Amino acid sequence: MDFVVVDTEGHGILSEIAVISSNGELIVEEFIDNNLSYVLHKIKPILQNNYIVAHNANHDIKLLKDSYKSIGEEIELKSICTYQKAKKLLPTLSPYSLEVLSTSLMLKDENDKFFDSSFAHRASYDAKFTYLLYKKLLSVEESLENAKKINPFSSSKVDNPFQNHYDESNIYSNEFNSLKSLVEEIKNDTNNQSKTALVIGEAGNGKTHL
Repeated sequence: MDFVVVDTEGHGILSEIAVISSNGELIVEEFIDNNLSYVLHKIKPILQNNYIVAHNANHDIKLLKDSYKSIGEEIELKSICTYQKAKKLLPTLSPYSLEVLSTSLMLKDENDKFFDSSFAHRASYDAKFTYLLYKKLLSVEESLENAKKINPFSSSKVDNPFQNHYDESNIYSNEFNSLKSLVEEIKNDTNNQSKTALVIGEAGNGKTHL
């Protein structure tokens, strides 16, 4: 079963919804006017046939189920919560709001922009950053799992810094470019000055991969 990222807005009944596919494409963006029944019927196959990834997923699932009940229908949904996943994988980044996590992890949208709180609580905007957050959490999770498999008797702390690591060009791109610039500066220093570039971060954040 694949996944879709969902963000909903509304109090009691759905007022806005955005759905992003597993490859990052916005496939649904609906503002509910007098067309609640139409929208719910339109998105039902998508919601039922995929895991729903959402930030604070219990809220989104409840809102969706209550909305379906309001038109006399039931729906069974499977969800993955990025709030809970972040809490487990990144215990020092509290609080775990989408804004704090996106900012702390330096996530950028397709326009190379960091999270902007003035656009928050727009379903499509929050869904895009939830997608980026979920992808980042998957890479952290995989890195932590790989760390457990490292041979303690090898001469290196990692067998290969690129093995089984999810790569996304817009994650830590600023850090990569800064590090690359420093290395070039050291390489081309005609005065042969001793210089060091230090990369710090929590375990599993991808320092070796960077």
